[in-house]
Formats: sequence, C-alpha cells, structure tokens
Amino acid sequence: MNAAGGAPALRGLASLLVVAALPAAVIESSLGGAAFYLLALLGLGLALRDPAGALARLRAMPELAIAALLLAGLNLSSVLAFGLPARAFSWTPLLLMPLLALVAGHGLVGPRALFAGGALGAAAALGVSVVDLLAIGQERPTGTLNAIVFGQISVLCAMYALAGLLRDPGRLRSLAYLAAVGAGIAATVASGTRGALLALPLLAALAWRAPALAGAAHPPPGGGHRRALVAVALCLSLGVAALGHRLDLWDRLTLIDDEVAAYQEGEVGARSVALRLAMWQATLDIVAEHPLFGAGAHRFKPEVERLQAQGRYPADAVVYSHPHSLPMSILAQYGAIGLAVAALAAWLAWRGLARSPPALRRVGRVSLAMWLVLGLTNDVFAHQNTLRVLAFGLALCAAMREHRPERPGLPA
Repeated sequence: MNAAGGAPALRGLASLLVVAALPAAVIESSLGGAAFYLLALLGLGLALRDPAGALARLRAMPELAIAALLLAGLNLSSVLAFGLPARAFSWTPLLLMPLLALVAGHGLVGPRALFAGGALGAAAALGVSVVDLLAIGQERPTGTLNAIVFGQISVLCAMYALAGLLRDPGRLRSLAYLAAVGAGIAATVASGTRGALLALPLLAALAWRAPALAGAAHPPPGGGHRRALVAVALCLSLGVAALGHRLDLWDRLTLIDDEVAAYQEGEVGARSVALRLAMWQATLDIVAEHPLFGAGAHRFKPEVERLQAQGRYPADAVVYSHPHSLPMSILAQYGAIGLAVAALAAWLAWRGLARSPPALRRVGRVSLAMWLVLGLTNDVFAHQNTLRVLAFGLALCAAMREHRPERPGLPA
C-alpha cells in the first residue's frame, strides 16, 4: 500500500469526514459543507504532496474529471460572457469532485464509511422528523432545511444504507442498515416532498441481483436472524404507513389533478404543480428568445419578472429563482448548448463508473439515476447542499476500491 494509504491518522480523518458528511448535511447545510470542504482540502493536500501520483490517479478515471470540468466551465463561461457577479459561479462543488476522488483513490477511505454515513444520515433525518413532529408540531418536518432538499437527501441516505445492507452484510450490521433504510424512507415520506417519492422505486434497482463487497463477512443467516429482520422490516413498514397517514400523503398526491386543472383555468398562486407548469412555460418563452446560450446563470427570476410585467406569466404566480426542474433550469440559463453539455457530463459520469468494482458501480449509477429523477421536478443544482451531496457520492463511488483481505501464505 502507498504511503498515503498506510497512514492511520489520514485514514481515520478521511473516514470520519465521509461518515459525518451525510448526517451533517441533513442536520444543517453549513455542517455538511464543512465536512465536504475539509475532505476536498485533504485531497488538495495529497495532490500537492505528490502531484505526479495525483495526476496518474485522475488519469485512471478521466471521465469524472472531464464531467466536472465541463459543468463548472459551463457555469463559469456564462458568468463571464454575460458579465454576471462572481456569486453566480455557484457550481464549485462539482469542480472539487476530483479532489474528493483523490482521497478515495489514495486508499484512505473504503465503501463501509460511505454506507455508514448513509445509515447515520437516514437516522438523523428520522430524528429531525420526530423532533419537528412531536416537539414543534410542524406539519412537514424538515428541520433547518428546505422541504425539497430534506426529502432529496433523506432518500439518498436511505439508498446508501440499503447498499450497506446488500453489500456489507453482518448479523448486527444488517439490522442497523435495515433500520436506517426504514428511517430514511420514513423521513422522506414525512417531508411530504412528492418529487422525492419518485426516486423511491430506484431502490429496487439497487437490490436487483446485488453483488456483495469483496471480503465482506457473509455469515449464514439463521432462523432467528431472519425472523428478526422480517420483524424489523414489518415494524418499519407500519411506521412509514403511519407517517404517511399522519401527513395525509395520499391527499397530497391526489391534489395533482386539481392543481393541473387550476393551471388550465389560470389560477396558479402558490400551487406546487400549477406553479411548475407556469414556470416551465416561461422557460420555453425564455428559450425562444435565447435559444443557444440561454439568458445567463441565475437570470431566470429577472427574466420571469419581465415576462410577468408583459402579461406573459400569471400575475398571481410566485416568481422563484429557478423553474424547479433541472433540464428546464439549464435550458433557461444556458440554452441548448448548456443542455447538451450537461447531457454529455451525465453520460461521462455514467461511463466513468464502469471503472469501479461491480458493487460500487451499481451504487454510483443508481445514485446518479436518482439525482436525474429528482431533477425532473426540482433543480438539484440550485441548492448548494444537494449539489455537494451529489458531488460527494459520485466522486467516492467512482474512485473507491474494495479492500480485499490478504491471502494466508501457502504451507511450505
């Protein structure tokens, strides 16, 4: 093992940051940001200490670096071309993905840290939900986060916990992972975020013929162990159902038809679906005027305000800073060129994950698909917290390698 991978202090620090990143992101955005940037600084330190080695590792996963540079370059070029303020260059977490990948590429962190972080994040999400429901009485418990962001991170934490259950089994670990999966799903349901519910079916893709981690313990589950898992799964299912009933989740889903009808009648207001339809129509109007390069980074709100003043956007509709859809947001800000660049970056990320071991490849690709599904009804690049969590997971899954146990020496 190389010197970096053999340093216990560095391995401990890197693992601690990876384990802490997701629960910190659930509790407070700035806490998650601190873990993310500290991990990036660790990667920068490794790169400065051994530039040639860092370059060699990045060359071993070129798609990740190219995808990150393409997206960050798209954002920066729009800022420069339109003369926008520096704060409009906001996709910097994507630019730091290669630094996070270097930490994993040096062997400082393994898959179990990511799975444990997801499990702790899911548990933290449920804890936040319970406190908000019981102590504060908040109808949609999301702690300090935006409800959409909370739901997105909760479902992603559930996914990483499920990956741990499938890829890193063990008698006690399996129970902990299973409980975390239920906690993450329950927190997602409790948030009432309908868009996040669209990503839940992708958990089945993670479980389909799932390969396990090399070297993971595989104790044959006895009858008592299986009964315990079934009992826990049943309790979690009942808990999720209770939360859904408590929050009238089914009623929120059936409101979609009413909100579409309200949009068709010109009554938008703050209705979630009607508002999205109005913003997406506004996006098409903006694209018609700026087809190739869009209106510029973070220029959606002023453009919609202009359309509203011209009577081309409902007068009673709220004006947001983004159209609550990643493809629509990219079209409005960066035009057809930007959408093509984003599609190329997503394809490169998908392709780059093919270099990972099978278990991590599946986790990375399902997480990427999950973010793409979440992006259908919300701009996941518009929130720094979700953008950091996205970059964090993809970078680690693309760069981590499974730790195989050493083979015992052959007898003489």
